Amino acid sequence: MAFGASLFSIEMRSETDVFLDHPHAEAAQNRAAPSPVPFALDAGAVIAALWRRKFFLLICGLLGAGLLVTLAKFVPHRYVATAQLLVDPRDLRLLDKEVTPRAGESDSGITVVESQVQVLSSNSVLKRAIQKLGLQNDPDFNGTESSPLAAAISRLTGLSSSKQTGDLELAALQTLQQRIGVKRPERTFVIELSVSSNDPEKSVRIGDAIIAAYLEDQAQFRSSSNEGAAEALDSGLKAMQDQVNSAEENIAAYKALHNLGLAGGKLVVEQQLTDANNQLALARAATERIKAQIDDIERSRGAPESMPEIMASPTLINLKKQLAAVAAERARFAAQLMPKHPVMVTMAQQESAVRSELDREILRVLESIRHDYERAKANEQSLSDSVQRLNGEMNEAAKAQIELRELERNLEVTQTLYQQSVVRSRETREQSRLNTTNVRIISSAMPLPARVFPPRGVILAALGFLIGLAIGAAATVLPLIRRLIGTQAASQPVRTDAHEMPVEIATSPNSEKAMRTDTPSTATSKQSAVIPLGSRRLVCDMRAASRAAQTLWLREGTSAMGTLARNAATSSDTAFADHIRSLQAAVSSGAKAGHAARTVWFVSNQAVPVKPVIALALAHTIAAEGKRVLIFDGDVRTAGLTRLLVADNQVTARVALEAKGRISKTQEQNLDVLIVSDPKAAAILEALEDAKKSYDVIVVDARVDALSPDLDGMNSVLFVSSHRANEPVADLGADAATRDIPRLCGTILTAKGVARSTAAVAAHAV
Repeated sequence: MAFGASLFSIEMRSETDVFLDHPHAEAAQNRAAPSPVPFALDAGAVIAALWRRKFFLLICGLLGAGLLVTLAKFVPHRYVATAQLLVDPRDLRLLDKEVTPRAGESDSGITVVESQVQVLSSNSVLKRAIQKLGLQNDPDFNGTESSPLAAAISRLTGLSSSKQTGDLELAALQTLQQRIGVKRPERTFVIELSVSSNDPEKSVRIGDAIIAAYLEDQAQFRSSSNEGAAEALDSGLKAMQDQVNSAEENIAAYKALHNLGLAGGKLVVEQQLTDANNQLALARAATERIKAQIDDIERSRGAPESMPEIMASPTLINLKKQLAAVAAERARFAAQLMPKHPVMVTMAQQESAVRSELDREILRVLESIRHDYERAKANEQSLSDSVQRLNGEMNEAAKAQIELRELERNLEVTQTLYQQSVVRSRETREQSRLNTTNVRIISSAMPLPARVFPPRGVILAALGFLIGLAIGAAATVLPLIRRLIGTQAASQPVRTDAHEMPVEIATSPNSEKAMRTDTPSTATSKQSAVIPLGSRRLVCDMRAASRAAQTLWLREGTSAMGTLARNAATSSDTAFADHIRSLQAAVSSGAKAGHAARTVWFVSNQAVPVKPVIALALAHTIAAEGKRVLIFDGDVRTAGLTRLLVADNQVTARVALEAKGRISKTQEQNLDVLIVSDPKAAAILEALEDAKKSYDVIVVDARVDALSPDLDGMNSVLFVSSHRANEPVADLGADAATRDIPRLCGTILTAKGVARSTAAVAAHAV
């Protein structure tokens, strides 16, 4: 099966080479060569050859073992020391607030430990260890040490290497990076460090020095980080303090401006309003009381004896007593004397005089009380006005307090931030003096019991013996393989197909020279002479080219076809390009200056995979001459042109999906694409009619049923046929298939498949 696959590969490659590298090879004649006697190579033949040379193989094995053991003595030995560190990602919690927060979840902790693995092997840590141990002066690390064999060669040649101090330190760093190994075992926070050198004690010292340098680096990093954070905080404290002072001054000025002073925990205006309300209440009560007295006096003026208590002044009391005495005396005399008795008249006059005096006194007291009432009313009105004024001031103060509370909140926030920053700065400076790195040395550097390189002598001898045996076996089998290859090459059958050229002819310089001299017109005339098509003329016989193209398609995919079509415009060394130039010449000969765009149709009545490749190659070739070309994909069933353009990155897949029915730009300057949205002939003609004004040439890829009988003389139709290999074209009824095609200019012959079935070719091509 492998031999058959190799023959198939040779067949595919030879046909593709003819297509790509040797134009017009399909017209060459084949020659037959006699086959030599076949030579078979199997396991039995190989084993027999090895057994015949068993002593040779044994000698090779012994020589290999001895040589490897001898070379091991001249190779520098390597001894390894290992150490282990436990890195706790949580670190030590010495203060409530830390500059570098500890790791939370286990996954982040593992990330921290993995980062420490890189830190342990970093240049900064290794440079500390190099400077501490002076490894830049150690020949084992600065590159000045050499093996005895290399030293002997240097002495014989007289070559020596001298390095500057900087070069020595850099060489020591590079060597140490190669000599150390840092890893973290799975599911642990442990870091393992391994160091190799030419001395076990030196490996131990280097391992301990690297660990010490790592711890110093971590402590210095934490200290510098805390110092930097503290300095950053201190630099902002002055500005924050100024902000606090400014906020306090703004509040004080705002209170003074809006009369928001406090007295006893209350606003002054609020206290004044309270006092004014109390005074107003008292004034109103006094006014009501005086008014009631006036009303009582008014009601009791006719009966002096029923005067209210407020009228009990000494004068009134005396007058009331006089009135009572006169009234009593008159009553006493009235029982004895007549009313008109002089005594009675005198007594009546006295009583009237006392009453008059009493009325005058009552009026005087009433007038005094009325004056008090007026004063009380005026006081009440004044207090009421004060309350109204204070109410307005209170409302203004309430509004001002809203802004004041905002200022106070701003002050509170600023003070809080300032206080926190002060505390944080002090804590950070305290942390700079503390080492919170939680790293524990589980195991100091310990050397391994034996060297790690080179292996022990027994292992080297066994390995050298196997290598010698392998070399001897290869030397024994190689002539057999060469004989097999020569026999297969000599016995390879030469194909005599009339449409293909054998590999021997393709690679012959004389044949190649002869084929280069053929012109496309000569090749076309030869093909037309051997492949009659009746009244329809043959434009191109591309059967061999199409087979090679489909072979390349199967092997490299659709993108290779897009590249093939694009390269046809610039290639001058392929049969495919010659065919395309022949088509271009035929199209250009029919074009006239000043006329509408020339439309070239590539049609078929069945699926022809290479038809879109030919159409796209012609479009690229015409566009390369500076003409404006529109490529029209009118085959909705396969969309071959669109697939080629997408595979060749001429258009994007999104444009191919969304641009149906409208013209889209491609990556080539003079080439545009129009993807059909309606495959009917009328719709295609309408789309082409709209596009003719903007282009010089329009290339259409479509089926036969997309053609319209109304095509004018500016349309050239090329029928692309597809045939099986070795199928006689004259017997296929090509005239019958193309008899009703309008504006048909000729036929292009292509072939189906290579060494595969038609279904397989179609599956890869569409």
